[in-house]
Amino acid sequence: MYGRFKPESRRHKAGGLAYLCPYDPPKRLMNMRTLTRVLLFIFFVIPSFAMGQADSLQHARIIALLQETRAKFAPDRRVKQWMVEPVLEHGAWTLRGYTSEREAPIYLKEALKHAGIDARDSIELLPSAALGEKRFGLANVSVSNNRYEPRQAAEMATQMTMGMPVEILKKQGGYFLVRTPDGYISWTEDMMVATKTREELSAWNKGPRLVFTDFFGHALADADSHAPIVSDLVSGNILRKTGEKKGFYRIEFPDGRQGYIPASSAQPWEKWINSRNPNVQPVEHTARTMMGTPYLWGGTSLKGVDCSGFIKTAYFLQGLIIPRDASQQAGIGEKVDIFDHDTVSMAKALENLRQGDLLFFSALKDGKSTGRVTHVAMYIGDGRFIHASGLVRINSMRKGDPDYSDWETRAFVGARRLAGGRATQDMVKVSEHPLYVR
Repeated sequence: MYGRFKPESRRHKAGGLAYLCPYDPPKRLMNMRTLTRVLLFIFFVIPSFAMGQADSLQHARIIALLQETRAKFAPDRRVKQWMVEPVLEHGAWTLRGYTSEREAPIYLKEALKHAGIDARDSIELLPSAALGEKRFGLANVSVSNNRYEPRQAAEMATQMTMGMPVEILKKQGGYFLVRTPDGYISWTEDMMVATKTREELSAWNKGPRLVFTDFFGHALADADSHAPIVSDLVSGNILRKTGEKKGFYRIEFPDGRQGYIPASSAQPWEKWINSRNPNVQPVEHTARTMMGTPYLWGGTSLKGVDCSGFIKTAYFLQGLIIPRDASQQAGIGEKVDIFDHDTVSMAKALENLRQGDLLFFSALKDGKSTGRVTHVAMYIGDGRFIHASGLVRINSMRKGDPDYSDWETRAFVGARRLAGGRATQDMVKVSEHPLYVR
């Protein structure tokens, strides 16, 4: 023990401390203490360290297999989901998360078995069973901002417009993970979606729908232009018609709210669908009506568009659904030859391009193209194109023109022709898309 010592005892110091040793065995005592520490180290510290190293090695191997599975089944988070991570619980690994790809967990399980790693599968397959029958929905506000993660500060991915039908894949907190008709997957606040069963969505689609055709407007509380506002509206919004009164349509929102809109601001669904024409001239006309619309990252509506959102919206308003992003749009339609010995030839491009072709541009590094598509525009003839860059505007690829754009000209990497807007595997008419007609 430590403390004061009796006169008959001897005082020994070790590390500045005094020990009371009535029978004078300081070396034996120190040896016993050292031996105890060594034994504790051997029996507890070394095994724990070894287990920790083993856990770390297994963790690294599991992470590698998770990444391998993602690369094989869900390399693009925009259209496929694979959000899985390993968790060490009570000395055993558990795989937690969710995926939209049913084959992915099967592949991972076999890979783990081959690697000699035992892990419990707790991966949720989407759509989540917790949703019950409410696995569909309709956008419930004029424009909904959707994000890559279920939080307001996350990067904006895309937008939904009122009445757009979606598949609901998962609920987390106050957010829904949804798949829009173009196949894009993103998170939106749950209040932005009126949930539906398959039967309820079918009833909505079979009912008397209206398409709002004015650029901007409002639904009012009564058939009176001075009545209180119920909601704002933008072109392409879809509502349900429940009656008519004094030159107004009485309408119902996806969540059941009621209102009135001027009859001149909307068309019945059948009339709108039958009047759509995704050929070159109508789509270009629609694109030109959006001149001056501000650029908005993730925007696909009249309230704001990014470059690919602008192209997508121009086509949607003419009844055709095309992929969401520029890199996806670069894979549809037919290639236009703009190359001379694997190098972009502006002379050849200006000779071969036709009105309505999509032009694709890449990022620049040290003044040279990286080849990765990051921007898209629509060719309108005579070397000029319309695109969303800062705002929807027109520029030229011809040097000397007052609206010549040096950056886009140097970044030009490809062009595609959508063959008159004909429906293909990557381009679906609104009138034929399962979510709009189911």
